[in-house]
Amino acid sequence: MSAPPSGTATVRAFLAVPVPEAARAGIADACGRLGRCLPGVRFGSAEQVHVTLHFFAALDPDGVAGVQAAARAGASRVAPYRMGLAGAGAFPDPRRARVLWLGIRPGADETARLAAEVGAALRERGLPVEDRPFRAHVTLARLREPHPGVAAALDAGRAVTIDPFDVARLVLFRSELSPRGAVHTEIGSYPLGG
Repeated sequence: MSAPPSGTATVRAFLAVPVPEAARAGIADACGRLGRCLPGVRFGSAEQVHVTLHFFAALDPDGVAGVQAAARAGASRVAPYRMGLAGAGAFPDPRRARVLWLGIRPGADETARLAAEVGAALRERGLPVEDRPFRAHVTLARLREPHPGVAAALDAGRAVTIDPFDVARLVLFRSELSPRGAVHTEIGSYPLGG
C-alpha cells in the first residue's frame, strides 16, 4: 500500500478474535503464576488480550475501509466455533524469548482458517498481509532481552488451561501507544458465518 498523502491521518490497527471476560480472568491468573518466575517482566493487561490475525502499522481512511470490507468478507466464510487456551510458550524459543504466549486448544485450526480467509480478502483488495506463517496465540508478555526465569515460567505455564469459549465475531481494533502500553479501541465488528 502506498504512503498516505501528507496531512492524512493514519491509524495503527489490527484484526483480532476478542477474548471474553471469563477467559480474561484465567489469563490474569496465568500471568500471575508466570510472573513469579520472571521478576522485572511487565505482563500485558488481561483486559486487552486478544488473538491477533493481521496487523497494520499505518492505515489511511481508504485502507481502514478496505480492511473492514476484507474482514466482513473473510469472517463470512468461517462458521462460529469454540476456542480454548492452553499451554505457555515463547517466541522465537525459550533461550532467546522475546514473547511469552498461551496457545490455542481447541480452535487453532479454525483460527488459522479465519486468518487465511481474511488474508485472501485483504490481498484481493491490495492491502498488506504479513508473509510469515500464522501461529494462533495470546500474547502474555514481551521481553526486552532474554530472562533467566523463562524456563521456569514455561514449566509453570504448561498446565495452564482456559475453558473454551464461543468465537462468533472478528474485531478491528485501533492501537494507540502510550507510556503505559498500548490502548486498544474497537473500530468495527464482523460476524462469523455471515
